[in-house]
Amino acid sequence: MIIEKGQKIPFDISNYGLIYYYDSIHEKTKFDKDLSEFFKRIESKKPEDNPVIGYFEEIEKNEGTTKLSNYIFTPKPFSFVVKDYPRLIENVLSMDAVLFLICENEFDKQVDLIDYLKGQYDGEKKIVSGFSYWGKEPTHQWGQACNSGYYIMRRSIENFPKIWNPIYNSFPGGLFHYVSLGVGTGKKDIFILKELCQNNKDLIYIPIDMSIDMLRKGVNTVKKDFGMKDIKKYSGTQIAPIQADFSGGTKLEEIREVITDIVNKEPIIFGLLGNTLSNFDDDSTTLKNISKDFLRSSDLLLLEIARTGQITEKIREKAIVEYSHKDFKKFAISALSQVTDIDIDIENVEIQVKEETMKKDGNTITRALKILTYYTIDYEKKTHLPNDEYFKFKKGDKIRIYLSRKYTKEGINSLIKNAGLKIIDEAQSKPSYKDVDIGLQLLLLKKEKKEEKKESIRS
Repeated sequence: MIIEKGQKIPFDISNYGLIYYYDSIHEKTKFDKDLSEFFKRIESKKPEDNPVIGYFEEIEKNEGTTKLSNYIFTPKPFSFVVKDYPRLIENVLSMDAVLFLICENEFDKQVDLIDYLKGQYDGEKKIVSGFSYWGKEPTHQWGQACNSGYYIMRRSIENFPKIWNPIYNSFPGGLFHYVSLGVGTGKKDIFILKELCQNNKDLIYIPIDMSIDMLRKGVNTVKKDFGMKDIKKYSGTQIAPIQADFSGGTKLEEIREVITDIVNKEPIIFGLLGNTLSNFDDDSTTLKNISKDFLRSSDLLLLEIARTGQITEKIREKAIVEYSHKDFKKFAISALSQVTDIDIDIENVEIQVKEETMKKDGNTITRALKILTYYTIDYEKKTHLPNDEYFKFKKGDKIRIYLSRKYTKEGINSLIKNAGLKIIDEAQSKPSYKDVDIGLQLLLLKKEKKEEKKESIRS
Protein backbone atom coordinates (compact mmCIF):
# COMPACT_ATOMS: atom_id res chain seq x y z
CA MET A 1 0.00 0.00 0.00
CA ILE A 2 1.21 3.50 -0.85
CA ILE A 3 -0.07 6.06 1.64
CA GLU A 4 0.58 9.70 2.45
CA LYS A 5 2.60 10.27 5.62
CA GLY A 6 0.39 11.31 8.50
CA GLN A 7 -2.76 9.46 7.42
CA LYS A 8 -4.28 7.01 9.91
CA ILE A 9 -4.78 3.43 8.77
CA PRO A 10 -6.25 0.30 10.42
CA PHE A 11 -3.95 -1.25 13.04
CA ASP A 12 -3.98 -4.67 11.34
CA ILE A 13 -2.13 -3.44 8.26
CA SER A 14 -0.09 -0.66 9.83
CA ASN A 15 3.14 -2.69 9.72
CA TYR A 16 2.61 -4.66 6.52
CA GLY A 17 3.64 -3.71 3.00
CA LEU A 18 3.46 0.07 3.38
CA ILE A 19 5.37 2.79 1.55
CA TYR A 20 4.93 6.29 2.94
CA TYR A 21 5.24 9.47 0.89
CA TYR A 22 4.91 13.21 1.32
CA ASP A 23 2.82 15.07 -1.26
CA SER A 24 5.79 17.16 -2.36
CA ILE A 25 8.00 17.28 -5.42
CA HIS A 26 11.04 17.28 -3.13
CA GLU A 27 10.21 13.79 -1.88
CA LYS A 28 10.08 12.07 -5.30
CA THR A 29 13.66 10.75 -5.28
CA LYS A 30 13.19 9.15 -1.85
CA PHE A 31 9.87 7.64 -2.91
CA ASP A 32 11.39 6.13 -6.09
CA LYS A 33 14.15 4.56 -4.01
CA ASP A 34 11.70 3.17 -1.42
CA LEU A 35 9.45 1.71 -4.13
CA SER A 36 12.37 0.06 -5.93
CA GLU A 37 13.68 -1.48 -2.70
CA PHE A 38 10.15 -2.64 -1.82
CA PHE A 39 9.85 -4.62 -5.08
CA LYS A 40 13.33 -6.08 -4.65
CA ARG A 41 12.37 -7.34 -1.18
CA ILE A 42 9.30 -9.03 -2.63
CA GLU A 43 11.43 -10.69 -5.30
CA SER A 44 14.05 -11.95 -2.86
CA LYS A 45 11.74 -13.07 -0.01
CA LYS A 46 8.83 -14.27 -2.22
CA PRO A 47 6.09 -14.03 0.45
CA GLU A 48 3.40 -16.62 -0.23
CA ASP A 49 0.45 -14.29 0.18
CA ASN A 50 1.72 -11.47 -2.05
CA PRO A 51 -0.40 -11.07 -5.24
CA VAL A 52 2.51 -9.48 -7.11
CA ILE A 53 4.53 -12.69 -6.87
CA GLY A 54 1.52 -14.74 -7.94
CA TYR A 55 1.04 -12.59 -11.02
CA PHE A 56 4.65 -12.82 -12.17
CA GLU A 57 4.89 -16.54 -11.34
CA GLU A 58 1.97 -17.08 -13.72
CA ILE A 59 3.87 -15.21 -16.46
CA GLU A 60 6.98 -17.27 -15.72
CA LYS A 61 4.99 -20.49 -15.88
CA ASN A 62 3.45 -19.65 -19.25
CA GLU A 63 6.20 -17.73 -20.98
CA GLY A 64 9.54 -18.46 -19.32
CA THR A 65 11.73 -16.73 -16.75
CA THR A 66 10.58 -13.23 -15.81
CA LYS A 67 12.32 -11.20 -13.12
CA LEU A 68 10.26 -8.74 -11.16
CA SER A 69 13.19 -6.32 -11.36
CA ASN A 70 12.58 -6.05 -15.12
CA TYR A 71 9.41 -4.16 -14.28
CA ILE A 72 10.86 -1.60 -11.87
CA PHE A 73 11.00 1.91 -13.31
CA THR A 74 13.90 4.01 -12.00
CA PRO A 75 14.34 7.75 -12.64
CA LYS A 76 17.20 7.37 -15.11
CA PRO A 77 16.40 8.64 -18.61
CA PHE A 78 15.39 5.68 -20.77
CA SER A 79 17.70 3.23 -18.97
CA PHE A 80 14.55 1.79 -17.40
CA VAL A 81 12.58 0.98 -20.56
CA VAL A 82 11.02 -2.41 -19.91
CA LYS A 83 12.38 -5.14 -22.14
CA ASP A 84 9.01 -6.87 -22.36
CA TYR A 85 6.88 -3.72 -22.44
CA PRO A 86 4.53 -4.77 -25.30
CA ARG A 87 3.79 -8.11 -23.60
CA LEU A 88 3.27 -6.41 -20.25
CA ILE A 89 0.74 -4.04 -21.86
CA GLU A 90 -1.31 -7.04 -22.97
CA ASN A 91 -1.25 -8.54 -19.47
CA VAL A 92 -2.29 -5.26 -17.87
CA LEU A 93 -5.08 -4.72 -20.44
CA SER A 94 -6.53 -8.10 -19.53
CA MET A 95 -7.12 -6.67 -16.04
CA ASP A 96 -8.91 -3.56 -17.46
CA ALA A 97 -5.94 -1.49 -16.35
CA VAL A 98 -3.45 0.78 -18.15
CA LEU A 99 0.33 0.74 -17.73
CA PHE A 100 2.06 4.13 -17.92
CA LEU A 101 5.69 4.22 -19.05
CA ILE A 102 7.48 7.07 -17.25
CA CYS A 103 10.37 8.32 -19.38
CA GLU A 104 11.30 11.58 -17.69
CA ASN A 105 13.41 12.29 -14.64
CA GLU A 106 11.17 14.68 -12.72
CA PHE A 107 14.13 16.23 -10.92
CA ASP A 108 15.81 17.13 -14.24
CA LYS A 109 12.58 18.65 -15.57
CA GLN A 110 12.21 20.62 -12.34
CA VAL A 111 15.69 22.09 -12.86
CA ASP A 112 14.72 23.14 -16.40
CA LEU A 113 11.51 24.74 -15.16
CA ILE A 114 13.32 26.76 -12.48
CA ASP A 115 16.07 27.91 -14.88
CA TYR A 116 13.47 29.16 -17.36
CA LEU A 117 11.52 30.89 -14.59
CA LYS A 118 14.68 32.69 -13.44
CA GLY A 119 15.48 33.77 -17.01
CA GLN A 120 18.77 31.89 -17.17
CA TYR A 121 18.44 30.72 -20.79
CA ASP A 122 17.77 33.89 -22.79
CA GLY A 123 17.11 36.54 -20.13
CA GLU A 124 13.31 36.23 -20.37
CA LYS A 125 11.54 34.87 -17.29
CA LYS A 126 9.00 32.38 -18.60
CA ILE A 127 7.19 29.07 -18.29
CA VAL A 128 7.72 27.23 -21.57
CA SER A 129 5.55 24.85 -23.60
CA GLY A 130 4.87 21.62 -21.66
CA PHE A 131 5.44 23.18 -18.24
CA SER A 132 2.25 25.21 -18.72
CA TYR A 133 0.34 21.92 -18.39
CA TRP A 134 2.66 20.19 -15.90
CA GLY A 135 1.08 19.14 -12.62
CA LYS A 136 -2.30 18.63 -11.03
CA GLU A 137 -3.50 22.24 -10.89
CA PRO A 138 -2.72 23.18 -14.54
CA THR A 139 -4.33 19.90 -15.66
CA HIS A 140 -7.45 20.67 -13.63
CA GLN A 141 -7.67 24.26 -14.83
CA TRP A 142 -7.18 23.22 -18.47
CA GLY A 143 -10.04 20.76 -18.13
CA GLN A 144 -12.19 23.52 -16.62
CA ALA A 145 -11.33 25.88 -19.48
CA CYS A 146 -12.23 23.27 -22.09
CA ASN A 147 -15.51 22.28 -20.45
CA SER A 148 -16.90 25.54 -19.13
CA GLY A 149 -17.30 29.06 -20.39
CA TYR A 150 -14.05 29.28 -22.36
CA TYR A 151 -16.04 28.94 -25.55
CA ILE A 152 -13.08 28.94 -27.95
CA MET A 153 -11.70 25.68 -26.57
CA ARG A 154 -15.09 24.05 -26.15
CA ARG A 155 -16.07 24.96 -29.70
CA SER A 156 -12.74 23.68 -31.01
CA ILE A 157 -13.46 20.25 -29.51
CA GLU A 158 -17.12 20.17 -30.56
CA ASN A 159 -16.36 21.17 -34.15
CA PHE A 160 -13.35 18.88 -34.61
CA PRO A 161 -15.36 16.16 -36.46
CA LYS A 162 -16.26 18.73 -39.14
CA ILE A 163 -12.61 19.01 -40.19
CA TRP A 164 -11.59 15.44 -39.32
CA ASN A 165 -14.33 13.57 -41.19
CA PRO A 166 -13.57 15.03 -44.66
CA ILE A 167 -9.92 14.07 -44.27
CA TYR A 168 -10.70 10.57 -43.03
CA ASN A 169 -13.16 9.98 -45.88
CA SER A 170 -10.32 10.49 -48.36
CA PHE A 171 -7.79 8.58 -46.26
CA PRO A 172 -5.12 6.49 -47.99
CA GLY A 173 -5.58 2.75 -47.63
CA GLY A 174 -3.82 0.71 -44.99
CA LEU A 175 -3.92 -0.06 -41.28
CA PHE A 176 -2.50 2.49 -38.86
CA HIS A 177 -1.72 2.73 -35.17
CA TYR A 178 -2.27 6.12 -33.51
CA VAL A 179 0.26 8.16 -31.49
CA SER A 180 -1.10 11.32 -29.88
CA LEU A 181 1.56 13.99 -29.24
CA GLY A 182 0.19 16.12 -26.39
CA VAL A 183 -2.98 14.25 -25.47
CA GLY A 184 -4.76 17.15 -23.73
CA THR A 185 -8.26 16.19 -22.59
CA GLY A 186 -8.29 13.21 -24.98
CA LYS A 187 -11.63 14.21 -26.51
CA LYS A 188 -10.30 14.82 -30.02
CA ASP A 189 -8.44 11.51 -29.91
CA ILE A 190 -11.76 9.75 -29.36
CA PHE A 191 -13.08 10.96 -32.75
CA ILE A 192 -9.94 9.64 -34.44
CA LEU A 193 -9.86 6.32 -32.61
CA LYS A 194 -13.47 5.50 -33.41
CA GLU A 195 -12.66 5.66 -37.12
CA LEU A 196 -9.24 4.03 -37.05
CA CYS A 197 -10.42 1.12 -34.89
CA GLN A 198 -13.01 0.22 -37.51
CA ASN A 199 -10.22 -0.70 -39.93
CA ASN A 200 -7.39 -1.87 -37.67
CA LYS A 201 -8.57 -4.63 -35.37
CA ASP A 202 -5.23 -4.59 -33.52
CA LEU A 203 -4.76 -0.85 -33.20
CA ILE A 204 -2.43 0.40 -30.48
CA TYR A 205 -3.15 3.88 -29.06
CA ILE A 206 -0.03 5.60 -27.70
CA PRO A 207 -0.76 8.96 -26.03
CA ILE A 208 2.38 10.93 -25.15
CA ASP A 209 2.60 13.95 -22.85
CA MET A 210 5.24 15.54 -20.64
CA SER A 211 2.66 16.01 -17.87
CA ILE A 212 1.79 12.72 -16.19
CA ASP A 213 -1.34 14.36 -14.77
CA MET A 214 -2.49 15.51 -18.22
CA LEU A 215 -1.68 12.05 -19.59
CA ARG A 216 -3.82 10.38 -16.92
CA LYS A 217 -6.67 12.79 -17.62
CA GLY A 218 -6.56 12.13 -21.36
CA VAL A 219 -6.37 8.36 -20.95
CA ASN A 220 -9.22 8.35 -18.42
CA THR A 221 -11.36 10.38 -20.84
CA VAL A 222 -10.73 7.86 -23.61
CA LYS A 223 -11.47 4.95 -21.29
CA LYS A 224 -14.67 6.58 -20.04
CA ASP A 225 -16.13 8.22 -23.16
CA PHE A 226 -14.80 5.77 -25.75
CA GLY A 227 -14.71 2.99 -23.22
CA MET A 228 -12.44 0.02 -22.61
CA LYS A 229 -15.44 -2.19 -23.45
CA ASP A 230 -15.83 -0.39 -26.77
CA ILE A 231 -12.14 -0.84 -27.45
CA LYS A 232 -12.42 -4.55 -26.78
CA LYS A 233 -15.54 -4.68 -28.95
CA TYR A 234 -13.50 -3.38 -31.84
CA SER A 235 -10.58 -5.68 -31.21
CA GLY A 236 -7.61 -6.29 -28.96
CA THR A 237 -6.84 -2.56 -29.15
CA GLN A 238 -4.31 -1.55 -26.53
CA ILE A 239 -3.49 1.71 -24.75
CA ALA A 240 0.20 2.34 -24.11
CA PRO A 241 0.68 5.81 -22.54
CA ILE A 242 4.18 7.29 -22.46
CA GLN A 243 5.14 10.22 -20.22
CA ALA A 244 7.86 12.01 -22.18
CA ASP A 245 8.88 15.41 -23.52
CA PHE A 246 8.64 15.33 -27.33
CA SER A 247 9.76 18.95 -27.83
CA GLY A 248 13.15 18.00 -29.29
CA GLY A 249 16.68 16.84 -28.69
CA THR A 250 18.22 13.39 -28.80
CA LYS A 251 15.39 12.02 -26.66
CA LEU A 252 13.06 12.01 -29.67
CA GLU A 253 15.06 9.18 -31.19
CA GLU A 254 14.80 7.23 -27.95
CA ILE A 255 11.04 7.80 -27.73
CA ARG A 256 10.76 6.54 -31.30
CA GLU A 257 12.65 3.37 -30.35
CA VAL A 258 10.10 2.72 -27.60
CA ILE A 259 7.23 3.27 -30.04
CA THR A 260 8.87 0.91 -32.55
CA ASP A 261 9.22 -1.75 -29.84
CA ILE A 262 5.46 -1.51 -29.31
CA VAL A 263 4.14 -1.40 -32.91
CA ASN A 264 7.09 -3.03 -34.73
CA LYS A 265 7.35 -1.74 -38.29
CA GLU A 266 3.63 -1.12 -38.81
CA PRO A 267 2.55 2.36 -40.03
CA ILE A 268 1.51 5.08 -37.59
CA ILE A 269 -0.57 8.23 -37.68
CA PHE A 270 0.96 10.83 -35.37
CA GLY A 271 -1.49 13.45 -34.12
CA LEU A 272 -0.36 16.94 -33.08
CA LEU A 273 -3.71 18.58 -32.42
CA GLY A 274 -5.18 21.60 -30.66
CA ASN A 275 -2.68 24.15 -32.02
CA THR A 276 -0.09 22.59 -29.68
CA LEU A 277 2.74 23.36 -32.11
CA SER A 278 2.19 27.09 -31.60
CA ASN A 279 3.10 26.80 -27.89
CA PHE A 280 6.77 26.06 -28.63
CA ASP A 281 9.24 28.94 -28.81
CA ASP A 282 10.94 27.40 -31.85
CA ASP A 283 7.90 25.86 -33.48
CA SER A 284 9.59 25.35 -36.84
CA THR A 285 12.47 23.32 -35.38
CA THR A 286 10.05 21.33 -33.21
CA LEU A 287 8.05 20.25 -36.26
CA LYS A 288 11.22 19.51 -38.21
CA ASN A 289 12.52 17.30 -35.39
CA ILE A 290 9.22 15.43 -35.19
CA SER A 291 9.36 14.83 -38.93
CA LYS A 292 13.02 13.76 -38.87
CA ASP A 293 13.02 11.56 -35.77
CA PHE A 294 9.45 10.19 -35.62
CA LEU A 295 8.10 9.83 -39.15
CA ARG A 296 9.06 7.03 -41.50
CA SER A 297 8.03 6.91 -45.15
CA SER A 298 4.89 4.88 -44.30
CA ASP A 299 3.77 7.19 -41.46
CA LEU A 300 1.41 10.18 -41.53
CA LEU A 301 1.15 13.32 -39.39
CA LEU A 302 -2.19 14.91 -38.53
CA LEU A 303 -1.45 18.56 -37.67
CA GLU A 304 -4.09 20.97 -36.35
CA ILE A 305 -3.17 24.65 -36.12
CA ALA A 306 -4.91 28.00 -35.70
CA ARG A 307 -4.93 30.03 -38.91
CA THR A 308 -5.64 33.63 -39.76
CA GLY A 309 -6.05 35.68 -42.89
CA GLN A 310 -4.21 38.93 -43.44
CA ILE A 311 -3.52 40.38 -40.00
CA THR A 312 -5.62 43.46 -39.31
CA GLU A 313 -6.39 45.52 -36.23
CA LYS A 314 -9.69 43.63 -35.86
CA ILE A 315 -7.89 40.28 -35.81
CA ARG A 316 -5.49 41.61 -33.17
CA GLU A 317 -8.44 42.74 -31.05
CA LYS A 318 -10.25 39.39 -31.41
CA ALA A 319 -7.12 37.47 -30.40
CA ILE A 320 -6.76 39.56 -27.25
CA VAL A 321 -10.44 39.03 -26.39
CA GLU A 322 -10.12 35.24 -26.86
CA TYR A 323 -7.22 34.98 -24.44
CA SER A 324 -8.63 37.46 -21.94
CA HIS A 325 -11.38 35.09 -20.82
CA LYS A 326 -11.21 34.42 -17.07
CA ASP A 327 -11.15 30.63 -17.53
CA PHE A 328 -8.08 30.85 -19.73
CA LYS A 329 -6.37 33.24 -17.32
CA LYS A 330 -7.01 30.85 -14.41
CA PHE A 331 -5.32 28.12 -16.41
CA ALA A 332 -2.43 30.34 -17.51
CA ILE A 333 -1.49 31.39 -13.96
CA SER A 334 -1.93 27.91 -12.45
CA ALA A 335 1.57 26.73 -13.41
CA LEU A 336 3.12 29.81 -11.78
CA SER A 337 1.07 29.46 -8.59
CA GLN A 338 1.97 25.76 -8.42
CA VAL A 339 5.75 26.29 -8.37
CA THR A 340 6.02 29.55 -6.41
CA ASP A 341 4.46 31.07 -3.30
CA ILE A 342 3.62 34.32 -5.09
CA ASP A 343 0.22 35.72 -4.09
CA ILE A 344 -1.40 35.44 -7.50
CA ASP A 345 -3.84 38.13 -8.63
CA ILE A 346 -5.65 37.37 -11.90
CA GLU A 347 -5.80 41.13 -12.57
CA ASN A 348 -2.03 41.06 -13.14
CA VAL A 349 -2.42 38.84 -16.23
CA GLU A 350 -1.85 40.76 -19.48
CA ILE A 351 -2.33 39.64 -23.10
CA GLN A 352 -0.07 41.06 -25.80
CA VAL A 353 -0.03 40.37 -29.55
CA LYS A 354 2.74 40.95 -32.06
CA GLU A 355 3.47 39.94 -35.61
CA GLU A 356 6.11 37.29 -36.19
CA THR A 357 7.93 37.72 -39.49
CA MET A 358 10.20 35.74 -41.76
CA LYS A 359 12.31 36.32 -44.84
CA LYS A 360 11.12 34.93 -48.16
CA ASP A 361 12.61 35.73 -51.56
CA GLY A 362 14.36 38.73 -50.04
CA ASN A 363 11.13 40.16 -48.59
CA THR A 364 9.93 40.33 -44.98
CA ILE A 365 6.48 38.78 -44.59
CA THR A 366 4.24 37.87 -41.64
CA ARG A 367 4.19 34.20 -40.71
CA ALA A 368 2.00 34.38 -37.58
CA LEU A 369 0.25 36.52 -35.02
CA LYS A 370 2.01 35.77 -31.74
CA ILE A 371 -0.18 35.84 -28.60
CA LEU A 372 1.84 36.27 -25.40
CA THR A 373 0.39 36.00 -21.89
CA TYR A 374 2.35 37.73 -19.11
CA TYR A 375 2.08 37.93 -15.36
CA THR A 376 3.41 41.14 -13.79
CA ILE A 377 4.90 41.02 -10.28
CA ASP A 378 3.37 43.99 -8.43
CA TYR A 379 5.68 43.90 -5.40
CA GLU A 380 9.20 42.69 -4.65
CA LYS A 381 8.96 39.06 -3.68
CA LYS A 382 11.50 36.54 -2.41
CA THR A 383 9.79 33.35 -3.51
CA HIS A 384 10.35 29.76 -2.45
CA LEU A 385 11.00 27.46 -5.45
CA PRO A 386 10.43 23.66 -5.61
CA ASN A 387 14.15 22.92 -5.15
CA ASP A 388 14.11 24.75 -1.77
CA GLU A 389 15.94 27.70 -3.33
CA TYR A 390 14.80 31.28 -2.80
CA PHE A 391 14.69 33.69 -5.73
CA LYS A 392 13.89 37.39 -5.65
CA PHE A 393 11.44 38.77 -8.20
CA LYS A 394 11.52 42.54 -8.56
CA LYS A 395 8.47 44.75 -8.68
CA GLY A 396 7.47 45.11 -12.34
CA ASP A 397 9.07 41.83 -13.45
CA LYS A 398 7.11 40.23 -16.27
CA ILE A 399 6.89 36.45 -16.46
CA ARG A 400 5.69 34.96 -19.72
CA ILE A 401 3.26 32.26 -18.68
CA TYR A 402 1.85 31.18 -22.07
CA LEU A 403 2.62 31.43 -25.77
CA SER A 404 0.35 30.77 -28.73
CA ARG A 405 0.09 31.73 -32.40
CA LYS A 406 -2.32 32.09 -35.29
CA TYR A 407 -0.55 31.32 -38.56
CA THR A 408 -0.89 32.98 -41.94
CA LYS A 409 -1.04 30.88 -45.10
CA GLU A 410 2.61 31.73 -45.79
CA GLY A 411 3.53 30.73 -42.24
CA ILE A 412 1.81 27.35 -42.56
CA ASN A 413 3.52 26.64 -45.87
CA SER A 414 6.87 27.62 -44.38
CA LEU A 415 6.42 25.26 -41.40
CA ILE A 416 5.59 22.36 -43.70
CA LYS A 417 8.43 23.07 -46.13
CA ASN A 418 11.07 23.52 -43.42
CA ALA A 419 10.01 20.20 -41.85
CA GLY A 420 10.43 18.32 -45.14
CA LEU A 421 6.73 17.46 -45.29
CA LYS A 422 4.07 17.56 -48.00
CA ILE A 423 0.29 17.96 -47.76
CA ILE A 424 -1.81 14.87 -48.54
CA ASP A 425 -5.12 16.48 -47.59
CA GLU A 426 -6.43 19.44 -45.59
CA ALA A 427 -9.64 20.90 -44.19
CA GLN A 428 -10.56 24.23 -42.61
CA SER A 429 -13.14 25.11 -40.03
CA LYS A 430 -15.56 27.92 -40.67
CA PRO A 431 -14.28 31.29 -39.42
CA SER A 432 -14.84 31.73 -35.69
CA TYR A 433 -16.29 35.20 -36.30
CA LYS A 434 -18.36 36.74 -39.05
CA ASP A 435 -16.17 39.80 -39.52
CA VAL A 436 -12.63 38.32 -39.30
CA ASP A 437 -10.93 35.31 -40.86
CA ILE A 438 -9.80 33.24 -37.84
CA GLY A 439 -10.25 29.49 -37.57
CA LEU A 440 -8.60 26.08 -37.39
CA GLN A 441 -6.89 24.09 -40.11
CA LEU A 442 -6.28 20.33 -40.09
CA LEU A 443 -3.54 18.99 -42.34
CA LEU A 444 -2.66 15.41 -43.22
CA LEU A 445 1.07 15.37 -43.92
CA LYS A 446 3.63 12.92 -45.22
CA LYS A 447 7.40 13.01 -45.29
CA GLU A 448 9.05 14.37 -48.42
CA LYS A 449 11.87 12.32 -49.86
CA LYS A 450 14.27 15.23 -50.08
CA GLU A 451 15.14 17.75 -47.34
CA GLU A 452 14.15 21.34 -47.94
CA LYS A 453 16.21 24.46 -47.22
CA LYS A 454 15.20 26.18 -43.98
CA GLU A 455 13.87 29.74 -44.10
CA SER A 456 15.05 32.25 -41.50
CA ILE A 457 12.51 33.31 -38.88
CA ARG A 458 12.63 36.26 -36.53
CA SER A 459 10.20 37.92 -34.15
